Formats: sequence, structure tokens, C-alpha cells
Amino acid sequence: MKSSRSVPSIIWPKKPGRYKVVQFYDPEERPYLRFSDLFSGRPASHEETLMKFAIELGVRCINDQVYQAKNLPVRSGYYLCGAGFCRLDPKEKTAVFNKGSSQYDKRINKEHLRKLRLHFPDWQIK
Repeated sequence: MKSSRSVPSIIWPKKPGRYKVVQFYDPEERPYLRFSDLFSGRPASHEETLMKFAIELGVRCINDQVYQAKNLPVRSGYYLCGAGFCRLDPKEKTAVFNKGSSQYDKRINKEHLRKLRLHFPDWQIK
């Protein structure tokens, strides 16, 4: 597994659009955010986005019986704390979050967004 210091907290997409997002914390409660890929204008699932983050971390996903979906293993120390959607405009540095994920029964975690604002003061994170 990679060190949390070598994994960026956010990888901002270069294109504007509506993305699915997943929110994580590491063992020290640092926030991480990942955006779905856009395929033909349609975002990948929350599960696919979570699985890509697991690859970044160098861990294998587990089959989570609660969510009936892939999840990060407990031993990784990282955990899913929120999921939903984001309307992103990289040029204007605005990110507006809303809704949730029915797949993971999670909503956007507002405390997580508050912590991200501290790390990215030049962005309008709402």
C-alpha cells in the first residue's frame, strides 16, 4: 500500500461537467476526493470510481455485503465517508456538490467539503 503522502487529496478533472464523486478519509482523517471519468458525457459509477482509488492506493477492493458493492478493505485505513454528484467548472474553479449515492447509501459529506476548502482556498467548493 502506498503512503498517504504520495496520494494526492484531489485530482481535479480538466473538463467542465457533472461528475459522480466519492469522498474518503485516510487513517489521519485527511480528506480525499475522486471524480468519475466521463464516458460519452455519462459519468462512471461510484463503485468504478472507488475501485480506481483503490488501485491508486495499491489495495484490492473487497465485496462489501452491506452495500452489495466493492469497498476499500478495513486494513487500508481509508474509508468511504460520502458520495454524490458535482457540477465542476475548472476554469472558474467552482465545484458545487449535491445529492448522494443509492449504491452506497451515502450523501455528500459536508464536513469533508469544509476540510477540503482549507486545502484549496482558491476554489469555490459548495
